[in-house]
Amino acid sequence: MAKLRTEIRVDFIHLRRGNKSVKHAQSYTFKAVITVIVTGFVGAVWIKAALGTMFHLLGFDRSNP
Repeated sequence: MAKLRTEIRVDFIHLRRGNKSVKHAQSYTFKAVITVIVTGFVGAVWIKAALGTMFHLLGFDRSNP
């Protein structure tokens, strides 16, 4: 009976370790997705600002067609 309890305890320890690693991987995935979204947004704003400056320097006035 004691051997069975020990085996069950070892099984639960193994499952707990697996659960922790899955949560850790999910945390990294979530952080990576947020980073990609923020980087894309900042890049889009930067490109829009750069194009606006370029058009202004070249003499194109986008407000008066």
